[in-house]
Amino acid sequence: PLNDQIGEHCAQEQNQTGPVWFLAGTFGGSVQRTCTIPEGKAILFPVLNSGNVKTDPSETEEDLRVTTKEAVDNPAILEASIDGMPLQNLHNYRTESPLFNVTLPEGNIFGVPELNSEAVSDGYWVMLEPLPVGDHSVNFRGADTAAVAGGLVTEVTYQLTIAPEAAATTVTNATEASDVQNATTTT
Repeated sequence: PLNDQIGEHCAQEQNQTGPVWFLAGTFGGSVQRTCTIPEGKAILFPVLNSGNVKTDPSETEEDLRVTTKEAVDNPAILEASIDGMPLQNLHNYRTESPLFNVTLPEGNIFGVPELNSEAVSDGYWVMLEPLPVGDHSVNFRGADTAAVAGGLVTEVTYQLTIAPEAAATTVTNATEASDVQNATTTT
């Protein structure tokens, strides 16, 4: 979902029975995505975040945390809005993860060799209560302190349709069928 430019993978790896729907950010740059979400789902998204995976056996948890923390300390930009209404006090939404295990498969999005390792994350995350059925816009924009010198700047707009449960299931199944058809066509 991070590299998805239009939202076609919005349902990828989503647990349809879980209570939270994750909206992905980007590795930098601006995207506009369209997504259908079943009603009753809380929505979680990163306004600005950083993660660090242990790739050197000599790295400690503290080494990982220092690098990750520096990337999101004192953001140059930190903005989010829902249906045009700005969210306030986003600096209060900073969250640091515990140390967690991660498996990066061959051909992963980070471009590193396949590995099982440990990682940490730090950043500003928003969890929304479920939105009412209908159309909504979620916008978030963040930039780290190095943005002026070419650091991370991310801007994401989601055009969401919150669908009654039965309609959302039909859309998800149609997307899955399309994915199967595309995979069959390309093999």
